[in-house]
Amino acid sequence: MGDPVPTDDPLEQVAVDDASAATEAGAEHDEASDLATDPLKPAYVEVTLGWWFGCALRNDGSIECWGSDRSGSTSAPGGRFRDLDAGTEHVCAVRLDGPVICWGSGYLGKTEAPRGSFTAVSASRGHTCALDIEGEAVCWGDNEYGQADPVPGPFVAIEAGGYFTCALRPDRELACWPDSYAARNELPAGPFASIASGTLGACGIQTSGDLVCWSGKNVPLRTDDSYASIAVGEHWVCAVRANGEVSCWGEDRPELLHIPAGPFVNIASQGGTCGVRTSGEIACGGWQYTGVTDAPRGVFTSMSAGLGHACAVRPTGRIVCWGGNTSGQGDAPDGYYRTVSAGGGHSCALTAVGEAVCWGYGYHESDDAPQGSFIEIRTGAGTTCAVTMSREISCLGGVSNAPDGPFETMTMGDSHACGLRPDLRVECWGNNEEFQTRVPVAKFTAVAAGSEHTCAVREGGKLMCWGSNGAGQLEAPSGRFASVSATERTNCALSIDKEVVCWGSNDDGQTESPEGEFQQVVVGRGYACALSDEGKITCWGNGGRDRFVS
Repeated sequence: MGDPVPTDDPLEQVAVDDASAATEAGAEHDEASDLATDPLKPAYVEVTLGWWFGCALRNDGSIECWGSDRSGSTSAPGGRFRDLDAGTEHVCAVRLDGPVICWGSGYLGKTEAPRGSFTAVSASRGHTCALDIEGEAVCWGDNEYGQADPVPGPFVAIEAGGYFTCALRPDRELACWPDSYAARNELPAGPFASIASGTLGACGIQTSGDLVCWSGKNVPLRTDDSYASIAVGEHWVCAVRANGEVSCWGEDRPELLHIPAGPFVNIASQGGTCGVRTSGEIACGGWQYTGVTDAPRGVFTSMSAGLGHACAVRPTGRIVCWGGNTSGQGDAPDGYYRTVSAGGGHSCALTAVGEAVCWGYGYHESDDAPQGSFIEIRTGAGTTCAVTMSREISCLGGVSNAPDGPFETMTMGDSHACGLRPDLRVECWGNNEEFQTRVPVAKFTAVAAGSEHTCAVREGGKLMCWGSNGAGQLEAPSGRFASVSATERTNCALSIDKEVVCWGSNDDGQTESPEGEFQQVVVGRGYACALSDEGKITCWGNGGRDRFVS
């Protein structure tokens, strides 16, 4: 991804038939199937992965995607393309005649491709970059750190990382921006055959076949072989050796990194790992949300659901986490804690005296624990917020512009947050692309922020939701409720009779709640968990585990 397709590539020799291309590329996959039971047809030249989906480029130039379509990321357009790349929640591709087309989550403008003619594209978590026909880099989307302000070219390859971008000049030497990134990391000398980036770091294969890595937290280096292709995850690297076999190292989670035997031409690794075999077939393995519905035994007093992991507090104050642990978000520290919050790649908890402790990796430095004494803490995909003893909200990370207090409680979504004031008014801030922060005039007793929507319990127990309604997540059930929990496109609520009711997206069976009486319900990405009156946890759904399993 990010390397231009040579002019003698078979894509250039294919006559464009828009009608047939639309039929081929528009074919939809069953989201519950995986590549072992529903393999893609052969003759693929490139594969790319997002958090919970994958897309591949055929040798006829068409694109096929599979997995969850929660953000529209598998709704690939018809036509013929020369290059494609997936960020965490969106995909961009270069048509044969030059325009860049993007689909999926458009947060921060990362899918708003400029007009023009391009040869290559690279997508990351919050921004996208492409090379125009003159070899100059053009970037759009999140530019908080200057990652979308390219240095002058020309370039022959480009890779967008989490909060940086790197490119190769015609002499195959490396250039990276922003300047602070290049200054902080000692960029290795080339020449490079190719480069690859992950959210946290980057690596390159030199023309000699040697592998070199730079920057990032815990991005490991291995120099014991010669390599032909590389993919960089958050804390791991997968590379195709010269003989076509794949090696993965770094994060010590075999179920995450395991892929079938090769030989392979190229690979992608993000959430799972997929590769294109020399036969043109795609083979995948691993998943990011391992065991998230396998709740631990025993008694607990409270719990929290993150994107791919969950944590709970025992009566002794000990924290237990389960599910994904790609960033150390499941490695809860020892000690006595009164509450815990599971986010994206990190988790946070409050000690007995209200001090915050965080672990894992949070984007925008949100894994840095806020300083002070707090009564509540909440984590999101890239933000950590806590309610102080004086009822003010202190935040670290992307959604940090909290209004002045006082607040009784608060909730974190992906890119927005909401707080409940003592007079029962809800106030929200952050991304308002889907009007998720436009709060109706009413009094509320509980509130929950999802990905691009918000739900709250009105005074009297009625549910009310606003924002995006792509999966019916705003169509709240009738009845009287005590609490509500929200995630991407799914919500669950606890009725005054202690029954769990869920609605919205049911991609993984996460709305099929169990019968019984419960004291708490939380919903994560593709799963939900409920805490019984006896303190036992029951989880359901699938947590996205079938996305890349082989």
